[in-house]
Amino acid sequence: MGPETNDRKEGAEKVPPKKKLLGTCLRVILSIFLLWLLLRKISINELVEFFLRTADNLPILFVALIMPGLGVLTSSLRLKCLLKAQSIDVPIIDLAKLHLIGAFYNQILPSTIGGDIVRSYWLSRIQNPNLNNKNKKQEGAPLLTAVTIIGVDRIIGAIGIVVTGVIAALLNPGITRVSPHLGRVMLVIAALAFITALLPFLPARNFGKWIFSIPIINRLRNKAVVIYNVLKSYKEAKGYLFAAFMLSICLQSIIILQYWILAMALQIDVSLMGFAVLSPIVTLVSMIPITINGIGIRENALHALGNPLGLTVSGAIALAWALLFMQFVWSLVGGIIQIRFKNDYSRAILILD
Repeated sequence: MGPETNDRKEGAEKVPPKKKLLGTCLRVILSIFLLWLLLRKISINELVEFFLRTADNLPILFVALIMPGLGVLTSSLRLKCLLKAQSIDVPIIDLAKLHLIGAFYNQILPSTIGGDIVRSYWLSRIQNPNLNNKNKKQEGAPLLTAVTIIGVDRIIGAIGIVVTGVIAALLNPGITRVSPHLGRVMLVIAALAFITALLPFLPARNFGKWIFSIPIINRLRNKAVVIYNVLKSYKEAKGYLFAAFMLSICLQSIIILQYWILAMALQIDVSLMGFAVLSPIVTLVSMIPITINGIGIRENALHALGNPLGLTVSGAIALAWALLFMQFVWSLVGGIIQIRFKNDYSRAILILD
């Protein structure tokens, strides 16, 4: 039995099955509770009425359904930029398939990181195991390198979401005056994003000393070195980082448009600029892994922050569920691709989850 097999066993045994089951049950209960808080304020007939309205706006609904596909293409281009910085050249079509498969696993797993785990696993098993030809220290640790690349992809995506929302708020300050909570939440998130964005500009040597001064990281020094070397290579490839950042803004713009187009199909009267400020915050809040795929959090965030903009309780729930349905449709495409690939991506869950 080789070292790789042992590593897999260790990774799979990190969290006992009972604790995983308990955590899943708690997230399910929280999702149901958060939905109940809103559903008790409305009647089912109100929701049904919202969805019946879409029958008169099927062309608009179809356009909204296409938007996630554009998002997949943009996300694939962003990941391609980050891979290029590590001397990896993967066809864009393969990355698009990978994103769709990731979306499939996000839907069937009780978390928001299942897709990232699958993408990391796939990247670690591309034909060239040396993910960075310029850095021989990364040989023998392709999985950890891939996880780091996907982590950077996530961080840049989050920064792009925040910047898009801040720009929208600055262009239309009336939105934050109508909904003061939007402005306060956006300010806090923007401050955190700004601090994160400064990390690539820190002196590499000083940053490395600080990282290894943390006891838990120093005990995992070999793994930390792999992560540090990947991050250091990005520091030397700021052009690729900037391109990935701009693609993140494009991606969030697509999501904003999808919110607005869906709202038109549901006959919800909220402006495009309102969604430009609202949807980035809702997107970030929905990533918090305390419910099942953001269910419950998304609906409450839409109502709490969007109510001053004209988004009612029933409208918030209808919009959130319409978005969830469209995510499900595209995840089915990923499921079909997964079957055609005939690769056991589920092994990634055992290794990393």
